[in-house]
Amino acid sequence: MTQPIGAVAPATEDAACTLCGGTRSTRMLALADAVWSRPGEFWLSRCEGCGAAFLSPRPPREGIGFYYKDLYRGDGLKLEEQLQYSGIAGVLNGRRLADLFSRRKPKPGERHLDVGCGVGALVVRTAKATGATVAGVDFDPNAVATLARKGAGLLVEAHEGMLAQQVFLPGTFATVSMIHFLEHSYDPRGELLLAHSLLEDGGAIVVEVPSDDSLARRVFGRYWFPHLAPQHLTLFSKVTLVRALQQAGYQDVRVKDAFAPLVWISSFVLAWHHTLGGKSAYAKNVFARVFTGLFALAFVVPMMIGDVLLAMILPLLGRGDHIRATAVKSPPRAEGEIGAAPASP
Repeated sequence: MTQPIGAVAPATEDAACTLCGGTRSTRMLALADAVWSRPGEFWLSRCEGCGAAFLSPRPPREGIGFYYKDLYRGDGLKLEEQLQYSGIAGVLNGRRLADLFSRRKPKPGERHLDVGCGVGALVVRTAKATGATVAGVDFDPNAVATLARKGAGLLVEAHEGMLAQQVFLPGTFATVSMIHFLEHSYDPRGELLLAHSLLEDGGAIVVEVPSDDSLARRVFGRYWFPHLAPQHLTLFSKVTLVRALQQAGYQDVRVKDAFAPLVWISSFVLAWHHTLGGKSAYAKNVFARVFTGLFALAFVVPMMIGDVLLAMILPLLGRGDHIRATAVKSPPRAEGEIGAAPASP
């Protein structure tokens, strides 16, 4: 009997570098699905050619659905909607749009594209803030249905599938956003190239991803929450993100560390759970359970305050958990400029 897609954990595959295609890499860190505890063993590897970090071994493209199955269903969908439309997510989206609008702000009558939109909080906010038509693209049908519901009455388009499957005309978008999308892609270079072709001359893009330069990643190791193996396939540094954008044809690339709250406390919870919590014999001890509860009551507020402070300070030191880049598609040179195309007769 044929198994449905995503019903069985797929065998892993060795992968070439997702940024340069190099086949020589060094394994750095063993990873597993620390969040949902689905089976599989993976490695964060570093390309010996360009220095990019990526997952190898990893699930093959045709088997990755196993690790996304049912995440946007039932309570999981409700939780994702609550998170994306929460106050703190609103602050983060405001910062992302401020950076994008500093390069180009779409106007009424223009179009914005959000790739990997999830349940669409950024799509809805962009539509309200600009009056432009905003197209959101996501492969999950339940997420797309939520976007359609949330965007009712606005100039919002909800598109199901991958970006390459959409029928968008080249040069028809003023701006593009890829917020925590590119790290999921099997072909981040191809995604950036395709987005570049969809931008009009003078258009702008904003990209945000977890950071290879993160201090928390070094502190928590495999339990650093943004590793999110195996859904996250590429881990960008500021250097590799800038290079990827430049190689895709973008100009004037600007990159910076981004404010990313709750990463430290989420990573601590993962580490606690997998070392002294529910995954260990320690959890069977009644005293251990009581101690864990008391610890949470005594330290949760100070830890939350500390998390926010670290999320504010570490980006200033270049060691934040997320990085955000903006770039533009340069307009054509005016007639008479060096390298400009000759005027038509």
